[in-house]
Order: sequence, then structure tokens, then C-alpha cells
Amino acid sequence: GEYPIASTSASERAEADQALHHRRGETVMLTFSMQGWGNWLNTAVLALLLVAWGQTSKAAYDEHSLEKVWRLSFILGLIPVVGMLCWRLFRLEESSVWADKQYRLQREGGGRGFDAWKVACWARMYWHRLLGTSACWFAWDLAFYGNRLFQGTFIAIMNPNASVVQVLGWTLVNSTVSLAGYYAAAFTVDKPWMGRRRMQVMGFFWMFVLFAVCASNYRALTQPRLLWLFRLMYYTSSFFGQWGPNATTWLLPSELFPTETRAMSHGLAAAAGKVGALVAGVVFGLAGDVAKFYISAACGLAGAALTLLLIPDISGLDLSEGDKRWMLVVEGQGEDYRGPAVEPRHLSLFENLLGLARAPAAHAVQTNGLHRAAPSDDAT
Repeated sequence: GEYPIASTSASERAEADQALHHRRGETVMLTFSMQGWGNWLNTAVLALLLVAWGQTSKAAYDEHSLEKVWRLSFILGLIPVVGMLCWRLFRLEESSVWADKQYRLQREGGGRGFDAWKVACWARMYWHRLLGTSACWFAWDLAFYGNRLFQGTFIAIMNPNASVVQVLGWTLVNSTVSLAGYYAAAFTVDKPWMGRRRMQVMGFFWMFVLFAVCASNYRALTQPRLLWLFRLMYYTSSFFGQWGPNATTWLLPSELFPTETRAMSHGLAAAAGKVGALVAGVVFGLAGDVAKFYISAACGLAGAALTLLLIPDISGLDLSEGDKRWMLVVEGQGEDYRGPAVEPRHLSLFENLLGLARAPAAHAVQTNGLHRAAPSDDAT
């Protein structure tokens, strides 16, 4: 669907454009920022419709008018979806970047398709990366969608006796803060002092800290004199959620796998995330208000730990290096690869512990563009 295709397409197009070559993460995240705009516009439209139908206070609520509002909001949301579907069906063509990469991969791989051998190679070489991206996405979506589903409840706690329009107003503030987080992520992810892994750990860590403080001091923070601090901490958690795992869980699967398996791997990681969203609907529905904050804090802690262990940071690494390594793996000569993709700094802690890191060969040679260790002088 849209998640894997949009992410991988943006990543590969940035890789092919020299002007965007060192802004790959920014390009992908700016594409993803449209999610933030969608959330913002959805909230704004709902608030405007409620005002238009006079549903601005609890005393004025009318069942018939409220039904018109939610039905019309769905109709308005359907318009861009139908328009995009028509564009996809009748106007969109396959990317020339994708076509060129497919041709090169087929030529270098002897024209073989994605057969059982390649599936086995992919599973053996990248299972830990798939586990890392999937588990982190699951942890994030469990907290994110849990908070989204019960956002009205949280905001009602911070704004007692608020009407639906007032709740939507505070929700719009939260969406604005979140939108700022999307752009903070986009404009810092390619910086040497930040990178993908550091950003994801940072976001998960602050999510853990802020939700844990809210949970452990819930009664004090929900007193009228400290509600301002409760709001500040809640909105700050939204900012670091976007300037962190919401953006990076979408970016990382588009970079950590070779072209031939990239969209598939991204789709599987995204599916794990949506399982987390489904679980959130059940778990948060059963949990009390304090427990919801503790659950979100636990997701932040788990996400930070999983990121440190299983997620490599390939900021600045050319995606073609992953393809070069992949082609040697498919040929059964993965140990011969001596390019930058297996340098310790571009591997996860777990991959380094497995001994997958390789120092550049002293006399590396290239065959069909693939980095190989040169044969020893005494080889027979």
C-alpha cells in the first residue's frame, strides 16, 4: 500500500538525484509530513463543521446535527482518496529509477527472480533488521494510536467540562505541536550530530520520561494549579514522538534493506506497527487513565532498548552499497564483500556482536561494481 511504496520511492529518488543525495532522510520525512497535515486538517474540518451546525456547547448538542457533521466529514475525506486512486490507476507510471535498478539487479543476478534461494538469503541476512524495525514500529504504534484513540479522554482530563469544540481546539494545538515535530525531524535527520538511530532513541527516551512522570505524579498534575504543567508535558511528548520514532520507524525500513526486498520489508514492518495499533484499541480501552500513561512509558523504554540493540545507522551510506552486498550474498559469496556497508559504524550493536563487521580489504577489487577482497598472493 501507500506506506511502503511512498517511503521506498522517496528514498530511491533522493538517492538518484545528486542534489538530494545527502538529503535522503529529509526527502523521505518531508513526504511523511503529509500525515501530520492530514491530522491537522481533519481536526480543523471537524471543528469548523461543528461550529457551522451550532454544536458549540453541551447544551446545544443535537443528535441530528451531530450525525450530519460526522457523515459530511467522511464525505470530504473521501474526495482526495478517490482523486488519488484515479491518479494511481490512469496517470501514474512506474518510476524510471525503479526500472533502472530492476534492470541492473536482474543483469547482475543472472536474471533470476525473487526465488526461494533469495528468500532464504534475505531471511538469514536481514531477520534481525526486520525484527528491529517491526518491534520498534509495534512499540511506537501501540503508544501512538493508543494516545490518538483516547486523545479526547486525555484532553478532557486536562480541560475538565470542555465541550466537543473546545476539546477539538486543544486537539488542534496538539496536532500543531506534532506537525512542528515532523519538520524538526526532516531538517535534522541527515545532520552528522543526529542521524536515524540517535533520533529514534531520543524520541523513545523522552516519551518514556514524560509519560512516566505523568503516570507517577498523576494526582498532583491533574490538580487545577498544575494542569498547565500536565498540558506542557503531554504536548512535549507529542513533539518528541514526531521528532523521533514516528518519523524514523517510517524511514528506516526504506534504507536498511536492498532494493529487491525493500518494499516487502517495509510492508512487513508497517504491518507489525498496525498490529500494535489494533492491540492499542483493546489495551487502552481496558486500562485506567494512569495505566494508559504507564503503558506509553513502557513502550518508550522498550523502543529505545530495541533501537540500541537492533537498529543500524546508515546515515550517509549510499543505498547502492546494500545492493552490492546483497548480490554477493545471493551468489553465495557474501563474505567477500568489503565495502562500507559492513563497516562497524553502519551495523547495529547486534550485528557487530554477531561478527558481521568487516574491515576494508587492503587490496579490494571490484567485479561488476561489487567490492570484493582481492585473492591472496599464495592462493592456489
